[in-house]
Amino acid sequence: MGSNQGNKRLIALILFLFSYLTICLSVPTNFFATDRGSTLPNQTPKRLPSVRSLTAHHDGLAKRVNQAYEPFLADLSIATTVTQDEERFLAFGADSVILGSDGFTGCIGVVIASSQGAIIGHYTDTEQGMNRARQHLASLITENQQALVEAQAWIFAHVSLQDPDTFISEPNNQVLESIVQTNLGITPGRIKYIDPMDIIDPEDDLHFELWEKGELNLLAGGILVKHQGGNPNNEIVFVNLDWQKAAAEASIANGMHLL
Repeated sequence: MGSNQGNKRLIALILFLFSYLTICLSVPTNFFATDRGSTLPNQTPKRLPSVRSLTAHHDGLAKRVNQAYEPFLADLSIATTVTQDEERFLAFGADSVILGSDGFTGCIGVVIASSQGAIIGHYTDTEQGMNRARQHLASLITENQQALVEAQAWIFAHVSLQDPDTFISEPNNQVLESIVQTNLGITPGRIKYIDPMDIIDPEDDLHFELWEKGELNLLAGGILVKHQGGNPNNEIVFVNLDWQKAAAEASIANGMHLL
């Protein structure tokens, strides 16, 4: 595939993602509702912007969005990392510490955090992933139960692009929720994200080249738990649907400069 053709294809796919997220996140429930007796105003059809005008429009956007994500990426680079099919506990004390995981692309995350420590689990949406969680996540919670008093918990889970209210991984979401409930006595909340692989062709060589360079990493989902030393409060950051929408915008902006 030629470079220009691949770039255009990638941008088209990201635009598709962005348009779906905009609809899913922004449109009122009753999209076509109007006051009784009112009529829709006459509107002149708008011209679609050219690639050149889109490039000009996005010149500042890439910089603004990238600057907004720089702190997240900087924190992720120094975090204690949880990889796929792994779980970790990090105790909180006098020093500032960060626990993080990224690159979910369809996996399921578990976050448990208190004023004394936190757990992140990152599991594939498979029976193998759930067997790992049943054994190791349950044991990790039990081993650190005293540090998890008054903790809160969340499940970070993959939803459908066309229907963000539908969790693709629902049966295994419930497995992880049951592990937390059984071993800690609390019910996790839910955080949604979309797997960009739902729309990006896995055979697109350019896609994987950009993925390896980190150009699309924020589209793949991520979690950070940040503890400022000596402070009982923690900051918990999820790369959720809203973050992914902004990351798609930034990817569009960056991609325009490659044309």
